[in-house]
Amino acid sequence: MHGSTTPYVKIEQHRDGGFGDLQHADIEMASTTREVETTSPQWDSMYNIDLESCFVSFTIPCHVVGKVGTKIGVGYPTLFFIYAFFFSIFNYCYYIFIYSTTQTCDTSHFTNLCYFIMDKHTCLKSNMQIESEYYLCNYDNKYNVCYGSTYQCISPTETKILWGSWAFLEVSSISVITILHLYIRRQLKHAQKIDQDHIIKDFFYTICCSTCSFAQQYRALDNNNI
Repeated sequence: MHGSTTPYVKIEQHRDGGFGDLQHADIEMASTTREVETTSPQWDSMYNIDLESCFVSFTIPCHVVGKVGTKIGVGYPTLFFIYAFFFSIFNYCYYIFIYSTTQTCDTSHFTNLCYFIMDKHTCLKSNMQIESEYYLCNYDNKYNVCYGSTYQCISPTETKILWGSWAFLEVSSISVITILHLYIRRQLKHAQKIDQDHIIKDFFYTICCSTCSFAQQYRALDNNNI
């Protein structure tokens, strides 16, 4: 809301004497102030259903990041490749996690050949190495024989390396893409003169509703206030 000044002319007339004619006119310039209602620009709701923005944000979020980068003066390639790199690492962490859940070999029950094991309990805890891979032993109740199965296991050392790598890459990648998302969201608002939300609120938007947040920014790229 702001004030605007509108000039007007104030004319005062008076008589000279009891029955005299009008002799003089005092002209006064004055101004009045009126209040004009104005509204600050706003983005549309983050939860608007828009097929294009939702599809692009879900499938290629790095493209949205690059497009926003051109609006905030950073450039398309820089933000595109940074986000794409760490987003790829974040997705690769799922494969590391799945492989890390493979059963760990019991090194105290290593055998050169499962067929030599006669006890069922010992057989099920044993494993053997074929070339560079480790396989679990299995027991056939029908024939009462222990044999090498097709189920792999991984060594304890490999298990530790996998879980450590997964934790490091997961935390690093999600930290970078979250911070980058938060940065471009607030910078785009600043460039378009949009009222900023509290940084904690924007943080929860980027970490919990990242696709919807990207879709909202993608739609805001058509805003002419920038």
